[in-house]
Amino acid sequence: AAGRRRRRSSGRRRLCRRGRGDSAALAGGPPPGASSWQVIPYQEAGDLGAPKGGVGGQPSTWDLLQCSGRTTAGAPSVPAGVTTALEAVRSLYEGIPPQPSRFGRAVEWRCGPYKMLLGCDLVVFRSDEKCETSDFASFKMLPPGEPPEPTREDRLDVYLENMMCDITKAVWGSHQQGQTTWRVFNTADLPRQAGSQDVEFDANMLRDQGQRLLHFLRQQCHSEGGTYWLFRDQNSSCAELFDLSGSTDSAADQANCESSGAFGASPSLAPPLATLCLHMAKGAETTSVQRQLLQKAVHLLQPLQEENAALYAMAALQLACSYMQTPVAAIPDKGTSAAAAKEPTGPSAAARLAVALRYLEAILGLLDGASDGDGVPNHELALLAELRLQAHVTYSECVVKLVREACIPTYSAWLAEVQKASQELLKQGSLLGIGSLGQMKQLSAAFLLWRLFWLCRAKRALAFLSTEKRETECWILDRDLCEIIGDTLYGLSRFPPDDSQSLLAGQMSTAEGICKFVEEGLRSWGLNGGSADEAAPEGSAAAAPKAARPKKKNKRLTSPDTAGRAAGQEATGKQPHNLNAMFLSRLNPLSRGFGDEGLREDGLVRDDRRPAFWTEGLAFKRSLSFYERATTRLRRSAATTAGGGGACGGSGGAEASSSSTSAPGGGGSSGSGASKAAAAEDQATMKIARKLAHLYNEEARVALLRGDNTDTGEAESLLMQAHRWMMLSGDHSNAGRVLLNLSEMHARRAERPRGGGDSAAAGRGEGPCRVVEVAEGEDQAAAESAGAKGSAGSPSSDDFSEEQYCLWLKAIQCCEEASALNEGGLGRREGAFAHLRVGVHLSIRVPVQRRLLGSKRPETLAELADRHFGKALRAFDELREEREVAVCHFHMADLALQEQRIAGAPPLPKARIVSALRHARRSVEYWEREGALQYAKDFISSHIRVARLIECHPRSSAISEALEHLGGAEVKLLELAKSSASGGVAAETKELFTTKPTGEKVAVAAFRREMSRACQSGLRQGEDVERLKTLYRRVLRNEPIGVGADAAAAA
Repeated sequence: AAGRRRRRSSGRRRLCRRGRGDSAALAGGPPPGASSWQVIPYQEAGDLGAPKGGVGGQPSTWDLLQCSGRTTAGAPSVPAGVTTALEAVRSLYEGIPPQPSRFGRAVEWRCGPYKMLLGCDLVVFRSDEKCETSDFASFKMLPPGEPPEPTREDRLDVYLENMMCDITKAVWGSHQQGQTTWRVFNTADLPRQAGSQDVEFDANMLRDQGQRLLHFLRQQCHSEGGTYWLFRDQNSSCAELFDLSGSTDSAADQANCESSGAFGASPSLAPPLATLCLHMAKGAETTSVQRQLLQKAVHLLQPLQEENAALYAMAALQLACSYMQTPVAAIPDKGTSAAAAKEPTGPSAAARLAVALRYLEAILGLLDGASDGDGVPNHELALLAELRLQAHVTYSECVVKLVREACIPTYSAWLAEVQKASQELLKQGSLLGIGSLGQMKQLSAAFLLWRLFWLCRAKRALAFLSTEKRETECWILDRDLCEIIGDTLYGLSRFPPDDSQSLLAGQMSTAEGICKFVEEGLRSWGLNGGSADEAAPEGSAAAAPKAARPKKKNKRLTSPDTAGRAAGQEATGKQPHNLNAMFLSRLNPLSRGFGDEGLREDGLVRDDRRPAFWTEGLAFKRSLSFYERATTRLRRSAATTAGGGGACGGSGGAEASSSSTSAPGGGGSSGSGASKAAAAEDQATMKIARKLAHLYNEEARVALLRGDNTDTGEAESLLMQAHRWMMLSGDHSNAGRVLLNLSEMHARRAERPRGGGDSAAAGRGEGPCRVVEVAEGEDQAAAESAGAKGSAGSPSSDDFSEEQYCLWLKAIQCCEEASALNEGGLGRREGAFAHLRVGVHLSIRVPVQRRLLGSKRPETLAELADRHFGKALRAFDELREEREVAVCHFHMADLALQEQRIAGAPPLPKARIVSALRHARRSVEYWEREGALQYAKDFISSHIRVARLIECHPRSSAISEALEHLGGAEVKLLELAKSSASGGVAAETKELFTTKPTGEKVAVAAFRREMSRACQSGLRQGEDVERLKTLYRRVLRNEPIGVGADAAAAA
């Protein structure tokens, strides 16, 4: 294993260092546990039994090196006559450790049916008494401080080495507390260790694995005299074989090697070395190491990219992907300052992605030409086509990352700084701030268009895929691309259409001019920033104060300028304000050397179609289409899970849409990583759907707020789309709000007169329609004040049609669906108000219309109104809204009076009068409890309804009882007004009272008018005429009427 090889080599290094320190023990006598052992010097020629020594009887270099390691004072072990030569060798090889060269001994090894010639660097001892090779022993030193017993890995390494070299023994030396101990093991006993079975290894399995490996090499190594590299990654179960055979043309190899740069190699070695770099890059532990290996592979293949197009494309593609990886910022320490935390720890996003774009564009340029070449094998053509497909997808993803990680943050930072600078200039009263707003707006539009050009390039690259692949294998990339294009187009659509000519003036008239304009703007801002002083041009009013101020002396010593400074820094000598902006200024989307002509013909880039972004609303329309395309997967998933159900098409449709939204994210509960990732992506898609729904809802709101409301078809269509997307995204809360907007739109259409034109109908606010019939002689303000909050209005003269009533039913149904989506939390109150409003519209037409116009319904208007009032009353009672309950009681009492006004209608039954009186008195009780003076108009209107219903009783004293009731209510109100402080009565409430010249309040005008009407009605009937005349005179004189009226008159 690689780890064992490293440990074994380090052990040998430790052996050589310890060898010099232990030479006295070796020379002075045999180590404990061994007889007489000596190091066998490596021979350059001859067999193991040949005599030692060099040429001409002189000692060889390796003899001297080995002897130098065993020489100590007082123990002369150096042969006679070699001292002078030894000193010369030492001076010549100073600094070289006394160890044998790599593979200094040749060993023939037999493993099963295979015979191999191996190079060996094993340190071997022999006995003085015996020279047979069967008594040789390998020598190892254990690291200091470790147990004296060799580990399983040590025994395994030594067993393999001894087995290959046919050595029967192994000697381990170890240092323990200043003592050196030696232990001798038989090679056959190394697989087993006494008393420990868990550290044993199977020798038969080792031999079997060795034979398998040799069989693999015998099958794969075909070149005679070839060079191969057997490579296995650490902790890997697979071994890989690389053919590193050299070329026969050495002169050509040398010429190519000299011209290939820093990573030069012969043409024959470049592909296998590049392949090796690719394989090693896969297991690289860090990104920097991976990039170095990939860069080496790309440089090696650069001169041979046409001959090795597939290999070059794979290397460059992996290198581009490594640059596209967004680095994760480390969590700063607690002691780290905020300024230090903001400092970038690596290259900017624009710099990384610009390098990735360069590699990807080189790949695409290469593969576009290689894929059409003749004479290319079919299997290689298929590989090139697949690589070309991957390169297009990666290029599109790289552009999306460039926009998200560099363009958008840079644009946001620029916009924030320039806006701040403009505001400072405006505060100073400078005309420059006003003039710079137009330039800032033009540059802002240029940034968005420049970003759109890049996104169109990504869109065209992704269009290389088929629709099926794009929607199944690359749907996340397609979704993100469509979303960001939609965001850019929506940002462009926010510019007013009237500014289109000024926006596209000058350089902005052409795509090349836009890119040049953005390049200049990015370079200027990236170098200098966007402060108020720097934003002002030279010679302007804003720049004058800066020139007038004394220049502060810089006390810092600056280093000489280097060649690596950015453009424009030579004059200022300071760091760029924004590195991303500096790098982005060098990226022109129209001139990349790949697909430039096709990009200029794109519908979103063409110069002749650009004004239509604003004049025809093309930017907004295309943004919606891109948002819808981004949510294609969500729509298909919803359609597959459940059938379509339109907005306001019934509760069943809403439930079907709701169930369909849970399907995309339903897999997130499985707990697996893949399911969680899929759920996260579905949530991102739902977020786009919510964004689309908000856009539709906002456009519908704008359409409803326009001056003419004669045509609401556009608003209805927009709201239906908004509801659809909210349901698809699973946002039931906002879907309910959209339904409430749709309900309000249906209500407005229902309140519009059938003949068209403006309508004074009530109910255009949030509250219920407060249409109250104004009887003869009744105060208009008092009538308008009945009910809950809202604005009053007069009844329409047109008949109420079936079409209008159906619109009200749609409005109510939308509220009920909203309530069902939010489990009763949203929409219940609005639904109750809708019932109340339609009930009021129906009740005010009861005297003049019996049934709905053009309807086959058997119910009369009074019956329909009573039904809706009952539903509103029940809903408000469940919501515990006492005020709205009082409003419903008021209108239900008033409905009985409206029925009485029908021409030829019989008198009201006693049960109907009693029921209406109960509703009217409950309304009165609420206003009295809440404060009769505070709600004076509602208090007065409710008492008038009670008096009219009392008057409807079929008894002779009914009118007198009604007058007495009104008189008692007037006394209560007057007492409250007199007892309150002078400033405690509102101005509008003061107008309800009749006062003397002294300012004393003596009567309530609305009550007096109602009393006059009742007296006149009684006098016309001729019943109790004298008493009514007396009461009538008191009414006209503003004298008290009711209980205690005589005493009050006497006083």
